[in-house]
Amino acid sequence: MSQIVDKKPTSEEKEPQQIKELKRIAIVVDANAIIKQIPLRQTVNSTLTTDEEFNRMYEAFTLEEVINEIRDEKARQFLQNLPYEMTIKPSSCINEKDIAIVENFSKETGDSKTLSVVDKLVIAFGLTLSREKGEFKQVLLTPQKLEEFKPKSFKKFYNQGEDSSSDEENKKETSADDGWNTTSGPTKKSRKNKESSEVNEF
Repeated sequence: MSQIVDKKPTSEEKEPQQIKELKRIAIVVDANAIIKQIPLRQTVNSTLTTDEEFNRMYEAFTLEEVINEIRDEKARQFLQNLPYEMTIKPSSCINEKDIAIVENFSKETGDSKTLSVVDKLVIAFGLTLSREKGEFKQVLLTPQKLEEFKPKSFKKFYNQGEDSSSDEENKKETSADDGWNTTSGPTKKSRKNKESSEVNEF
């Protein structure tokens, strides 16, 4: 009579599996990806040729609130036959600190009113996953300062409305550089200064 023994894996046997799980990259899927039936594998990593490769490298997540937004019949059929594994979580799993971070961040960027409740939950869920994976320190928690884009072709319009004295100073500096004195007539630079400037140019 044979006996089946439930053998517990040793620490050496566990280690490769743990390393494999740590290497998987979490992806939070929103409703648009399902409604538009976006091919996640080709979009995220076009070098992967099979869905098995994708599942080994990535793990997809979404929220119950996202699923509730999907009412289109074709989108629901696509959801039932996803070519990749996806874990559906309740929003109660989201860390409340992350919800507050997203709310404050969106207020600072001016996006608070344009983002829906579910949009904010999806973003906060991503933060919670980053905590679970020990990657939260890599998250940017405050918006970066935006720099005004000034095309060179509109440069002449930038100083309009400002004090004209700065323009006058710029004109004087320009006229001084061309070797002429415009205030007392066209007097050239001295020979010594001229020779010096010619040497500096080379």
